[in-house]
Amino acid sequence: MASLYEIPIENINGIGTKRGQLYRKLDIDSVGALVRFYPRAYEDWSKISDIATLAVSETSCIKVTLSTPVTEHRVAGGKLLATTSVSDGYAYMKIAFFNNKYIKSMLRMGEEYLFYGKVTSSGGIREMINPTFAKANTGNVIHPKKSSRYASRKNKRYYPRRC
Repeated sequence: MASLYEIPIENINGIGTKRGQLYRKLDIDSVGALVRFYPRAYEDWSKISDIATLAVSETSCIKVTLSTPVTEHRVAGGKLLATTSVSDGYAYMKIAFFNNKYIKSMLRMGEEYLFYGKVTSSGGIREMINPTFAKANTGNVIHPKKSSRYASRKNKRYYPRRC
């Protein structure tokens, strides 16, 4: 039986010559190289922080309840801005999403969510802009980071990001 490092990447169903070229740009030329290609980083959602202890420019996960309904308005250039406030029971934080018309229907006031993102500050108020989120208690703990850099527009598949 041949080593996985001797089997070309194109031998995997669904990977043709064009997709093989994309993998070769990442120095992945064999099935074995693909198996050993690890994500650049993981989003660890198991370390939940309190809003009051978050430092600016820190990437964190918070478990919070939506305390205000999502409001939408247009900003310069016609872009959509959706904002809401969240609370962990002790402190409040602002959450903002740009150009996502579905956020209003995805987030419900009074429900508990996990938000993962970079903390910023605006006028002394902590905020997260375009964080990743999931409903709390769904069992989501560690997520590999995905890169849309190599996304194919036709089939929406994601290619791994270089380490």
